[in-house]
Amino acid sequence: MKKSIEVGPEGAGQRIDVYLAQKLRLSRNTLKRLLAAGAVCCKGRTVSKSQTFAQGECLEVDLTLTQLQLIPNPSLPLRVLFEDEALLILDKPSGLSCHPLRTDETNTVANALVARYPAQASASCHPLEAGLCHRLDKETSGLLIAARNLQSYRHMRKAFLGQHIYKRYLCLCTGSLPPQGTVSFPLLQKGRCSKTASPKSSKARPAHTQFRVLQRQGAHCLLSVEIATGVMHQIRAHLASLGAPIVGDERYGLGTLPHCPRLFLHATELRFSHPLTQQSMCFEAPLPVELCAVLEKLGFS
Repeated sequence: MKKSIEVGPEGAGQRIDVYLAQKLRLSRNTLKRLLAAGAVCCKGRTVSKSQTFAQGECLEVDLTLTQLQLIPNPSLPLRVLFEDEALLILDKPSGLSCHPLRTDETNTVANALVARYPAQASASCHPLEAGLCHRLDKETSGLLIAARNLQSYRHMRKAFLGQHIYKRYLCLCTGSLPPQGTVSFPLLQKGRCSKTASPKSSKARPAHTQFRVLQRQGAHCLLSVEIATGVMHQIRAHLASLGAPIVGDERYGLGTLPHCPRLFLHATELRFSHPLTQQSMCFEAPLPVELCAVLEKLGFS
């Protein structure tokens, strides 16, 4: 729902976040979210919170985000490895989506976050993200970063987009791979999948995946994988394109195997600079027990 606001004499020269919060009877936090999400425009250009406008100028405000609200779900698992005033570091289990796509969804990390930390509802630009700065596939387990406020959220999103955050994964593949390598095929999203595409494709996104074989056992390779980019299903699509799909990958590979109950992909390490102190931070999450059991059954040491 969009609303047109003509700046009246009482709003001339006033900061737009203050004026609109009063005019639309919204909280300052809600208005900050709208502005950060680019939902306030003047003459087709997005407006920043500190801008001022003259009487008679017209603003377009998209109020859609004000109608979205997360439903807290305290029954979901939420393993918090670290928390301070700026960040939460989580270890997500497999089978749990990061955030809902509709307001009636409740079985996501975001729903668990707002149940334990109600202020997370306003910690990111989109009200259904609950401060989450990036995503993992539903089937993937491991480390997630959630910001505690908009300032930290914007800082961490900028760091992700600038490729300043180190991300390492562990996965088990079926197929023959060299000891190490880099995959740099651009990826094009097709529905709920990503496919390798020509570098000339205007809609394809650059994607770079580095892998190193840690152990081999029969037809399987245990890999350490590093990615700087974050395209949907990047690791899964890239390894499948090499003929070495991830074990348990029903979408890109061989489907569920008897000895593996889930996708064998785990976000095991994150390194980044703290948004407030700039201190170097490093977090690790060991393989879940069900994946360790798979390795044991296959004979990995």
